[in-house]
This record gives sequence, structure tokens and C-alpha cells, in this order.
Amino acid sequence: MNATVTPPVTTGTQGEPPEPARRHPGVRLAAVLIGAGIAIVCAATVHMAVVVGLLMLAAVLFLLDSRMHDHRTGRRPLDDAGFAPAPSFTGTFPADR
Repeated sequence: MNATVTPPVTTGTQGEPPEPARRHPGVRLAAVLIGAGIAIVCAATVHMAVVVGLLMLAAVLFLLDSRMHDHRTGRRPLDDAGFAPAPSFTGTFPADR
């Protein structure tokens, strides 16, 4: 099973590099178009995510503003009975009182 491999004998000049394989120009164009399409889809997805996020933030801020408008103007004051009294600001914990 010991076989020696000998390189094939070629005729002609040895100094010339082999001719590169020629590709059809359409292959390169198709690769560029496919890459650009993938980039556009990814950019559009990120763009839409940012737009949807900003619209959701605007909707939340609008709802909060509309809910708190009467409280801010005094037309509907907040009911303080449902809130616990604030602790003193002396720096001690409520358990230390």
C-alpha cells in the first residue's frame, strides 16, 4: 500500500501562471443585487422596529397625559386617602422609628 505519487509531466513553458477561470458578468451582478436586497430588507426591518417603537412611546405618553390632565389642572384632585404617608427624611429607616 505504499504508493508514490509522481507529478505529471507537462510540456510547454513553466513560467506562465494558469489562466483564471472566467465568470459570467451576470453572476457578479446577481450577487450584488441579492446582497443589496438582503441589506434593504434588514434595514427596513430595523427601520420599522424603530418607527413602531416610537409610535408606541408616543401613544403611551399621550394616554398618560390625557389621564393626568384633570389631575394637573385641579378639576379632579388626587385622592390622598389611598396613599401611605411618606416616611421622614431624617435618614433613618421606618423600622428605627
